[in-house]
Amino acid sequence: MKWFFGYGSLMWDGWEKDYDCRERVVANLNGYGRVFNKASVRNWGTKERPGPTLNIARNDGVVCTGIAFGFEDGEAVQAYLNDREGGFEFRTVDVTLQDGRAVSATTSLYRGKNLLSGHTTAGLVAMTLGAKGTDGRAVEYVLVIERQLKELGIADAAVEHFARAVTAAIQAPTSVALK
Repeated sequence: MKWFFGYGSLMWDGWEKDYDCRERVVANLNGYGRVFNKASVRNWGTKERPGPTLNIARNDGVVCTGIAFGFEDGEAVQAYLNDREGGFEFRTVDVTLQDGRAVSATTSLYRGKNLLSGHTTAGLVAMTLGAKGTDGRAVEYVLVIERQLKELGIADAAVEHFARAVTAAIQAPTSVALK
């Protein structure tokens, strides 16, 4: 069985049905956490106004809960993910499935030129508020991520914190939000 680990939209958009997924299981990836550190310059922003989007990064002591997908034929799945996740690199990581099995899985990590670093939460929120791309506003992207994780029963402190900060900025009077 070839395993793939999803931590964002792969968990909920049903892509795996087209590739005869044999198992779809909640899984934990130790030592990684979700971060909004990939600048979307097309789907959720532009080059002039990028939108922060989801990635994972090494973070000791943190666990990223996601979904592991098991396939008999991993080649077609990998080709699909290479196309879908253009610009991401793929790594083999060890994940623990909900039933306790430990498996090696392939996951995507972004390490390219659009990696955001050195931004405060307030700076990332400001970027999010001003970004809009071909798929919509970056604000919508962040709030959908939070909602989808909740619907899957996955608590993620980093996503919840960032979504709260974005929501607070939206609800703040304009004069306060611009300070």
